Amino acid sequence: MIRINLVRDRVPRRQAAVPARRWRGVLGGCVVVAAAAAAAGWQHWSLQQRSGRLADELAAADRALRELSTVSDELARLESRRADLTLRGAAIDELRRTRGGAARLLDGVGRSVPDGLRLSGVRRSPEGVVIAGRAATLAALSDFVARLEQSSQVESPIEIVDSRTEEAPDGEAVRFELRAGFDAQAVSAS
Repeated sequence: MIRINLVRDRVPRRQAAVPARRWRGVLGGCVVVAAAAAAAGWQHWSLQQRSGRLADELAAADRALRELSTVSDELARLESRRADLTLRGAAIDELRRTRGGAARLLDGVGRSVPDGLRLSGVRRSPEGVVIAGRAATLAALSDFVARLEQSSQVESPIEIVDSRTEEAPDGEAVRFELRAGFDAQAVSAS
């Protein structure tokens, strides 16, 4: 005998819809994961590109820094050379300005020497001019100092550093040493 079931098996609608919702959720999750992976990949690629550009810029900056370092060293060397040449130029100008000053100084000192006085040395010192010699009398020495004070080559006051009386073959003599200021401008202008 054959039996026919006319009643249909009813499947509740909720049970049939559940697998479709599950597939939609899985599919949605896959899309989100794929989008996140794509965003991460794009971010990675973008950072690598930026890293490459920054590495190139850093290498260029390093090359420029080395070039500037060389230029800076050259500039420092040239500045030092310029300062040296400036000092040399100033020294040459000073020599030109005072050229012949020693001869004029000696001429002025020589004209101030009275009778009975001999000079044994004239030298320049940081303080001025030091004059050494022998005088037959103290009067000759004081006359020499008075004449020097009137001279334009030697500045006043004139200081007697040392004077002593000593025996000489022709009588007593006064050995002396004087110090006076030296006016380089007056000597070079006269």
